[in-house]
Amino acid sequence: MGMSKNQIALDHLTEIKELGSSEEAIKQIQILVQKFPNFVLGWIEFGLIQRRLKQHELALNNFKIAHKLAPKNYKAQLNIARELKHLGNLDEANKIIDSLIKQCPKDIQIKILKGNILQCQADLNAAAKLYKSILNDNPDHLVSRLKLAHVYSQLGQIKTAITLLEESYQLLGADIDILIRLGILNQALEKWEIAFQWFDKACQEYPSNHKGYCHLAQIMFLQGEIDSATQLIQEAQAKIPDALPIILKSIEFAKQLGNFDLCYQKLKDALQRFPDNIELLWKLCSVYIKQGNYEAALEILDKISPDNTFLMKKNQELKAECYFHQYDYQKAEEHLKEAISLAPIATAANTRTRLALVMMITGRIVKARQELKIATEEITLKNPLGKTAVPLKSHTAVVTNELRLNPNMLLKLQAAQQATGKERILALGRLLIEEPNYLGASLYLAKELRTQNIFNNLQQALSHNATTVPTIPKRIVQFWNESQPPQEVQRICQSWLDYNPEYQYARFSLETAIAFLKQHYDQKVLTAFANCDQPAIQSDFFRLAYLNKMGGFYVDADDLCRQSLDNITSLNPELVVLQEEFACIGNNFLGCIPGQSMIRTAFHQATINLNHYNNEGPWFNTGPALITSVVCSGLIPYLNYPDYYMWPRILVLSQAQLRKIVIPHLPLPYKRTNKSWQQNAYQRRIGVPLKESATLSSN
Repeated sequence: MGMSKNQIALDHLTEIKELGSSEEAIKQIQILVQKFPNFVLGWIEFGLIQRRLKQHELALNNFKIAHKLAPKNYKAQLNIARELKHLGNLDEANKIIDSLIKQCPKDIQIKILKGNILQCQADLNAAAKLYKSILNDNPDHLVSRLKLAHVYSQLGQIKTAITLLEESYQLLGADIDILIRLGILNQALEKWEIAFQWFDKACQEYPSNHKGYCHLAQIMFLQGEIDSATQLIQEAQAKIPDALPIILKSIEFAKQLGNFDLCYQKLKDALQRFPDNIELLWKLCSVYIKQGNYEAALEILDKISPDNTFLMKKNQELKAECYFHQYDYQKAEEHLKEAISLAPIATAANTRTRLALVMMITGRIVKARQELKIATEEITLKNPLGKTAVPLKSHTAVVTNELRLNPNMLLKLQAAQQATGKERILALGRLLIEEPNYLGASLYLAKELRTQNIFNNLQQALSHNATTVPTIPKRIVQFWNESQPPQEVQRICQSWLDYNPEYQYARFSLETAIAFLKQHYDQKVLTAFANCDQPAIQSDFFRLAYLNKMGGFYVDADDLCRQSLDNITSLNPELVVLQEEFACIGNNFLGCIPGQSMIRTAFHQATINLNHYNNEGPWFNTGPALITSVVCSGLIPYLNYPDYYMWPRILVLSQAQLRKIVIPHLPLPYKRTNKSWQQNAYQRRIGVPLKESATLSSN
């Protein structure tokens, strides 16, 4: 007697499972379910293959077919719930899970999935209670221990999480996930040596697993051991050549150090092996954004079609960044809102903070403040590890508060926003004359001069109007408070020498900067410099002092040179500044002739600010807010001039233009120290619940 149809289907299914998630497996499973359309296990296996390929919508459809064929099939229902969770349909997933728990109250898989959803919904206490209930009956259940430790860390109870994991290590041995999690938690507490030991143990115990190598290399990189980190990743890649996370880490190191040629080569090689990998495509996209090639970045993002809500959210955020850097705030806002709509509770705080910045720069101060409040509440619900910027105390919040400090001027500022075209520019100019110290007037004027193409017109006037006025001297100056910067900083500084061999180059330390100031300025200036209590403020002040006297170019130590400055000096501007993505005029890249009027004004005002009590941070007193104010104030007399040849010879680089010459703000390890102005500018917390470290404002 021949085999039954069911047995034939089962035999075929066994053969297909051996093919894994290959193209052949997809082909064979399609044939199987077409031949046996009522074969429930076939549809479930079809869904499982698609899940492994991260095709969650397709997987869900196949699980639903299996469920329709067998409504009480436990496996089908469980997989439907899993896919709904992946796709962000948490309420629908919850209903199925609650039903399954009633049927199988002791089933650990269902409880774990329920706990995952509770974590996504930021109901952390309920999740902890659930994981504890599992451990009461199954004390050696590894996954529940790891999940509970993660919930403790989300609640800010990092030491409790560490204690649980150390107990798990003693009970269950050196599991890779226990070792890695112990390293991560100790790193969050800045116990670097202990974290290093756990990651190193993971490498020793699991030499064929990528996790230990990636985390150990990352901690080396953060500690400034760049060469050791790079070497470890190279060794790991030789041991595990097909481990994509190691390849991604290698690419990330190259990008962070500004080695984009190497980055491109690594991405090209990796994409040949993994042509449709979304993370690799995102890495390529982020490189294009860093270099100002926003069209190429958007082209990549438009080709990515994820069906997972997390991946869709990330795609929308990257699109928003592209438009934000191009000063297209309307499109940036649309993509940010779409990203937030895709995010489960407590996972959109950073996106909301970005949205608040867009709202602030487009005149909606109250709405910006509301978004910052929501973002802070979301972080409160789900504490991230380690030091965390609190949205209501972030740079965006501080700038928003600055605009709110003068309610009368804020009302006038918002009224000026109702005008259009040239009238809006003139209205903002009048506000700046009325109150030169009000940041909102200069910030919004800078935005309008960009979005109404005034800065582009000034550049065109430069390129068509050769003059014999003084030119910017061929000098490049940088500042590092110590005589010997870290190795990675020296490499970035060297790029300016490599691309500009004909320029005089000097990198000042604290000692040589003081000597320069003593030679060229009086005691008032020396006192102001002595009042600079951070290296970042010393750098801000010294660049103005140097450029005022000597002219040339000042460049921050984290800015990488990409081409000769001759492309700028050939236009013969008297002042070169950059415009940040949220419209203010930055100060990390400046060029001018000696004694240029706007730089002279900024230097004079910085001296006053430092010699008189002022509780504002460096961004306001000596940094971009100051530069934005003096540049916009300096242009007020010319706002009615239709002939741009009559304006000051000023070049205001957009982000796209700037990044062809300079890659700004490379994320170098020193930025974790007080040499970065942001490290001390805003309050952060570590190792304690956010609710205890941040008092939420109600106004």
